[in-house]
Amino acid sequence: MNKTTVKWGLLLAMAASGVVTSFIAGCGKNACETLADDLKAKYDSCGIMATGTATGTSTGTTQSCTGSVQTQATCLDQCVPKIDCACTKDPTGAGCADKLKPYSDCALACLK
Repeated sequence: MNKTTVKWGLLLAMAASGVVTSFIAGCGKNACETLADDLKAKYDSCGIMATGTATGTSTGTTQSCTGSVQTQATCLDQCVPKIDCACTKDPTGAGCADKLKPYSDCALACLK
């Protein structure tokens, strides 16, 4: 079984603030690793420096990328193309409230 250490709250905060993390994972690529890779690629294409490491949740627990976590990661990965580069870099820019909404709506729908 592949285990991926996921810090979901931090992942969403990083996605909203333009910081991407690299995840520590076992062999093979799962939905959580795909999401992390795709977020990094998106931010790289936006010219946003992607740094950091997630090593656990805020409570210090780890979670396997299976079941509902895998489903959420797969769903969130579909939201990545909706990230607006300019507004992710500067959310105070003109029209950013509207431009950031498609990603925000998508991500929130995944977490229901």
